[in-house]
Amino acid sequence: MSLCPCQSGFELTSCCQIILDTPHQAASALALMRARYTAYALQRMDFVYDSTHPEARADIDREAMEQWSHMAQWTGLEIIDPGHPDEPRTQDEIEFKAHFLVQGVPQVHHERSQFRFDQGRWWFVDGQDIYSGPAEKPQPFVRGQKIGRNDPCTCGSGRKYKKCCGAHAAD
Repeated sequence: MSLCPCQSGFELTSCCQIILDTPHQAASALALMRARYTAYALQRMDFVYDSTHPEARADIDREAMEQWSHMAQWTGLEIIDPGHPDEPRTQDEIEFKAHFLVQGVPQVHHERSQFRFDQGRWWFVDGQDIYSGPAEKPQPFVRGQKIGRNDPCTCGSGRKYKKCCGAHAAD
């Protein structure tokens, strides 16, 4: 037994596996969104395609979707806004961050996804990408120790850096 990749805290077999095997079983947009994340983690791209509303499938690049799924090591799902999973409705919006590694570098995909209840089941309709890229902003590369403006100049003049060599550094 293993925990579900969607990080619900439940076993895979009693969580997203049920939805992956029978897509119409998703009780809410949130449940479908969690299952779609799990499908990426398990490389079940047919599920991702099949759970997309037929009207929205023209925009899918299946090859790119599969490549992304295979090159990533999926590390976690963070629900930012769960929508309204306990209210009866025909549309919902879920905001989430999918965490993953690419060649050992932490990445995040932050998205707001729209879902619709139609034909007796929940469907993914569209997503607004908020941010995709490194999980942390890369830090600038600094060689050696940085000289402060009020430090003694490194040329040995005895003057402050800002009044000596530092005055020319801005030119």
